[in-house]
Amino acid sequence: MILPAYKGNWNKGWTKSGAIVPERIDGKYWMYWLGTAADKTDQMGLSWSTDLIHWTEATQTPVLPRRPGMFDSRVVEPGPPPILTPKGIVLIYNGADDDLVYRAAVAIFDRNDPRKTLYRSDTPIFAPEKEWEKVGQVPKRHLVEGMVPQKDCWFFYYGGADKYVGVAEAPGKVRLCGERCPCRDYFAILAINTEYGSIGNASVKPSAVCESPSAIRSASAH
Repeated sequence: MILPAYKGNWNKGWTKSGAIVPERIDGKYWMYWLGTAADKTDQMGLSWSTDLIHWTEATQTPVLPRRPGMFDSRVVEPGPPPILTPKGIVLIYNGADDDLVYRAAVAIFDRNDPRKTLYRSDTPIFAPEKEWEKVGQVPKRHLVEGMVPQKDCWFFYYGGADKYVGVAEAPGKVRLCGERCPCRDYFAILAINTEYGSIGNASVKPSAVCESPSAIRSASAH
């Protein structure tokens, strides 16, 4: 746990959404998390641990701060566990603007120093578009929370308006999954090549399996 509560280096409210790097770096475990700053905005922090129980903040300021005027001006929250590649730590995160419209983006941190940001999206890679993603218990709350590798792609599992669970596809290598992958209509999302640590934008044309939440194995939020 991150203690003492409400008395962090910069986080003065709650902390949540921990995403732990899957391998130790410099003999330590590293966890990215959301914390609430003194100005009531939610930004991303970083802590380290040797036992996965006791955590120490690694920075004096947010490791990934909010950006006024951009899609992540109000909330910067870790998504699925980071992917460790030869060229960096790839983290999909969820950002929200001043109107609390949530969109997903990507950040890459130094493999040898998880505190150092190498790359950050200037524009979102994934955003609410369909009606069921926009209307629900929390409108336009679009959170990517799980990633599952397939043969040639990744499945993104995400929440739609805090009411449904959707799945989308992102190519993981040069070859796309195409019609074999259940996902939504056209969307542009980041391609992550975990073998070489490279990134690039890709346009994906999925099948029409996920036209509605009922076709996605939807689940109500509790």
